[in-house]
Amino acid sequence: MASRIPCTGHRPTVRSRAPDCGSLEYQHGFVKEAMEMFLTLTKLPENEEDLAEIIDKAGNFLLDHEDFKNALRSYLSAERTYPTQALHYIGSGYCFSKLGNIEEAIRKERRAVELEPNNYFHLNDLGTLSWRQVSSKRQKPCSSDRSV
Repeated sequence: MASRIPCTGHRPTVRSRAPDCGSLEYQHGFVKEAMEMFLTLTKLPENEEDLAEIIDKAGNFLLDHEDFKNALRSYLSAERTYPTQALHYIGSGYCFSKLGNIEEAIRKERRAVELEPNNYFHLNDLGTLSWRQVSSKRQKPCSSDRSV
């Protein structure tokens, strides 16, 4: 069994590099401890410099490891604490899309567009998801199309 690393056990702040310590915990197999660190980021004061980007960095780390459920936990926690940050809705929308819940992904992308209507990246993501939703519905055979 791997030994714990020195980052564990202290209360992280942005300045103490919680995302880096959390990613080290995760890479050493301490997923629960890593998630505690990542989720602590979503409880910091909103006036912390670059907080949305730092939370997104932690979420992207989890996405890079294809841990969509834990990334979603992180983004949803951030949404609850900082509901006016479009970046968190983009992250949760991406997670929902990777987990196969296109309708929820679209809902999250729409919220991001509401918060930042001039950001064409959000509009592009929303359009792509909407196209995927329509496309997947067209590919499903109707009950009357079944062969006998």
